[in-house]
Amino acid sequence: MAALDTIAPETAESLDRIGKADLVVAAPSCLSPDLLAAAAAGLNPVLSALLPNSKAVLLHPVTAASEPSGEGAGENASLQLVPYPLAPIERYREQSLDHGLRSLSQIGRMLGARACVMLGSEAADAVPEAVRALADPVLNNGYDLAVPLYARRKFASLINSGIVYPLVRAVYGVRLSYPMAVDLAFSARLVDQEFRGAPGAGAS
Repeated sequence: MAALDTIAPETAESLDRIGKADLVVAAPSCLSPDLLAAAAAGLNPVLSALLPNSKAVLLHPVTAASEPSGEGAGENASLQLVPYPLAPIERYREQSLDHGLRSLSQIGRMLGARACVMLGSEAADAVPEAVRALADPVLNNGYDLAVPLYARRKFASLINSGIVYPLVRAVYGVRLSYPMAVDLAFSARLVDQEFRGAPGAGAS
């Protein structure tokens, strides 16, 4: 597998050991072992229904790393927990979101994942339902990109609704209500297009 330039040796070892996975989820909001354990426990039944007899990887901040224990932490478990230096994503902070998405897409490509999910919102307890809602259209319905339709107050998200949404609709002809969403899922096909279009991209 191709290696990430900035990947830590222990993370690279974990990815090599896993080999392949159908789904990779990045959860920057799981900042503590307790939050990570709760998210993993909630994800197991979701993944059993979404990806029966398949493997998924949950990337989490290094601060949440602890000794593997319980369901979803073993070498043969369907959900593998992998620490990675993910920074919390601040809404409208392009740099943190861009770095997280690039890392996620690279790791997804290394593992041959069919779909990748970025969960940038702060509500760690919403991870299982968010993964189900975002990953299902990509895994089972052939979509390349899935973003949420957030509930919002009347005058909230004015930059998005007044500028970004009309611009994306005019340029691309799609009604993507939240082009600046920090939660999204994307397909392997979309990742391949990104890498083919990158400067100096080649076969890996």
